[in-house]
Amino acid sequence: MHRLYERVALTVCAVALSAIAVSSFSARAATRVERFDEIVAKRVRVVDASGKTRLLLSGKPMTETIIEGRVLPRIGGPRQDAGLMFYNDQGDEQGGLTYGGTGGEQGEALTFDAWHQDQALEIQHGDGPAGSDSYIAGNELPKNSMAQTIPEFVREYNALHTDEERQALRARWRREGKFGRQRWMIGNRAGSSDVRLNDANGHIRLWLRVDADGKARIDFLDENGTVTKSITP
Repeated sequence: MHRLYERVALTVCAVALSAIAVSSFSARAATRVERFDEIVAKRVRVVDASGKTRLLLSGKPMTETIIEGRVLPRIGGPRQDAGLMFYNDQGDEQGGLTYGGTGGEQGEALTFDAWHQDQALEIQHGDGPAGSDSYIAGNELPKNSMAQTIPEFVREYNALHTDEERQALRARWRREGKFGRQRWMIGNRAGSSDVRLNDANGHIRLWLRVDADGKARIDFLDENGTVTKSITP
């Protein structure tokens, strides 16, 4: 009987020591920091404690937009950019840094999105044979979710047959504010340095600019785009 007690005691001790060793190894593994001179990967995904994606570093093509857990349909095929995408606590896209270029043209963008919507703040640059444009803009976005509006737009777009019809559809959606409205813009576009302040409907109401020839002016406009007053040197 005494030997039986010894064997049981030894077995219990062995199990306890094994559990302590495993726990210690797991703790070290969880906090272990690996160092590399170089990592080659098509994508690097950073997740939080719940396993949701919070940051995605990706080569071309980027993943498609995710809102309310749904991948939004896209016109024109996959994104032709590489970059870094941000995601909120729910795993929905929250903005990002994208860039791409080929054939003498390239562009970069850093954007921050409104809730369940597109970019509320954007920093954009484009370069091509016609010149280089750079601007910062702030946009006012609808309160409804892109998870509902974008599929609706894509269905309407795909049902059309001509480029004129598709352009008219885009113009109507912009006019109705379904894509949001730009409220201000500061930049260099088409050779002109501009500051544009818009009303709630996206119409320019105050326009400060220096044209390519160096002429400066300030224009005040009404809701129809008519200049009501100009100030020049």
